[in-house]
Amino acid sequence: MAFDRRQIRSEVKRLQAFQGFQTANGQNMTQEGMGVSMIKSFRLVKHMSENSVTFVFIGEFDLSRTCELQGELDPYLYEPDRKLVFDFKDLRYIDSTGIGIILVVIKARAEIKAGFEIRNIPPHINRLFDIAGISKFLNNNAV
Repeated sequence: MAFDRRQIRSEVKRLQAFQGFQTANGQNMTQEGMGVSMIKSFRLVKHMSENSVTFVFIGEFDLSRTCELQGELDPYLYEPDRKLVFDFKDLRYIDSTGIGIILVVIKARAEIKAGFEIRNIPPHINRLFDIAGISKFLNNNAV
């Protein structure tokens, strides 16, 4: 099954639609209402070279940041002539949505036989990748 940009956008919108839940008595609870801040520290820095584009993830990457990554990543996802690199050296946290995005990138890059690598994976995130079963698909350098 091939993933295209429409499918990625659709999945991101579907996941973003979930912002809370309803209690047994019908009260709507959101993450903000439960005292959990939706604003997390995250930055994405892009480095370009002739042969590669590297995205440096800094901070906490979760559902609230998927559109930011998608907007930056879209022009390069299906570009076969440049290796795509994610650098996780300064990544403190990634949620299941982030892992899902990585799976989409792995599949998309494999379909066009283009390079993809994740560098500098912190041990706690590498352990998460092991548990999720995606480590075997990554050409990574754990920190």
